[in-house]
Amino acid sequence: MPQKNFIILYPDSLGANAVGCFGADAAYTPNLDRLAQNGVQFKNCTSQNPVCQPSRASLLTGKYVSCHGVFDNGIKSYPEGHVTFQQMLKNNGYYTA
Repeated sequence: MPQKNFIILYPDSLGANAVGCFGADAAYTPNLDRLAQNGVQFKNCTSQNPVCQPSRASLLTGKYVSCHGVFDNGIKSYPEGHVTFQQMLKNNGYYTA
């Protein structure tokens, strides 16, 4: 098994104005703040699609929405033939969930 562990937090509709580590005074997010302090922060990100499921499919496949076939929310089965990020990790000795 590889020596490095990592976690990707991909929350839905969580803006920088809702997390303390990005300067939000009204937000109390000590656990996220601690993770951000000891990890990597991506401060200038964009999404492939404003709709959740197509955007997540892009993250997992590394493909544009027009290439992976998930165009809207509510897709019950993932289109076949796409290798996902999790599959690549698993194939290289990581445990995934």
